[in-house]
Amino acid sequence: MIQNDTPIKRMPFLDSLRGIAALMVVFHHFMVFNSEVLSAIAPGSLMRVFYFVSDLNVEAILFFFVLSGFSIGLAQKGELLNSRAATNAYLYKRFKRILPIYVIALALAALVGLVINSLEKESYSLTNLLGNILFLQTATGATHYWFSPYGQNGPLWSLAYEMFFYVLFPLFSLLLLKFKIFKTKAIVFVLLILCAFTCIAVNKYLLFIPPLAFLSFFIVWWGGFQIAIDYLNRKPDFIFWGILLIICMVLLALQHWIPSTSIIEIIKALLIACFLYVALFFNLRWTAVLKNRFKNAVNVVFNAIGHGSYALYALHYPVFILMSYFGIKWIYQIIFIFALIGCCIFLEKTLTNKKFKILTLNYMLINRKRIG
Repeated sequence: MIQNDTPIKRMPFLDSLRGIAALMVVFHHFMVFNSEVLSAIAPGSLMRVFYFVSDLNVEAILFFFVLSGFSIGLAQKGELLNSRAATNAYLYKRFKRILPIYVIALALAALVGLVINSLEKESYSLTNLLGNILFLQTATGATHYWFSPYGQNGPLWSLAYEMFFYVLFPLFSLLLLKFKIFKTKAIVFVLLILCAFTCIAVNKYLLFIPPLAFLSFFIVWWGGFQIAIDYLNRKPDFIFWGILLIICMVLLALQHWIPSTSIIEIIKALLIACFLYVALFFNLRWTAVLKNRFKNAVNVVFNAIGHGSYALYALHYPVFILMSYFGIKWIYQIIFIFALIGCCIFLEKTLTNKKFKILTLNYMLINRKRIG
């Protein structure tokens, strides 16, 4: 762990990557609403490129999970939560980050439902709203689910995962600090993999429980956190991540006994984590200049969007529903989306600088003394 009080500088390139991932999700939904029209006017080769980028939608969300863990690891300086004060400060920042925009997303979905006369649909029901308030919604494309994203706002499913990761981290910190067996990161990853398989098997063959679905992906979030620890210590452990790649291959083989798209997605996410790891540490002299130039170019185009990426992700789908309802042409939809991007950047900046006293609470009954 990092044992110093030096503030961790914000990494502009991470914001740019968030911006790129958010735009990929937005583009996917743009294609959902406009692919037929575009197919009639665009060359086939261009449409193949569009479909390829659109199909990376899931990978973009998995990258968000990895990047979330990495960002929290940086913010925590690689340290676990070992006191009540640290836990309260952490949860306040996380809830402040996710809840205000989430409430706006629910309200926007309800408003759009009212405008398009769809409030009678199950997605807009009070029961489904309650499920979303409790962050129990899962993707409707899954075999089983208790609650769907409210108001047909599909992207909200991943925010339930994100909130679960945030809330689990203090409990996970307590577990790692209490038991010496968890001092070795390889053991932690093996146990998380076994936990993921158990959760997937229970949900698939016994009873579907949303928190188990969320828990099965915690290994992805923790992978991002572990990358942050190694990055801050400037001590790459390529052997461990090489072993992790082997584990991915083993998981792929085990899928023969438990066929599940969740397993495939976990493998993809771990491979994304490995790629991020290599990108952070692979810095030979002859690559440094190219790497920095690439980062600078990406930052120029996408950094500002990254600062509004969460709001853009949470709010864009109801806007697409509304534009589709009124028959707005695809070219004007693009203009509206660019306007939405500007609004989202402003919204996130405003909310980031705002204090929410209502969220300043004692969240966990942990002794005031350090437990590490």
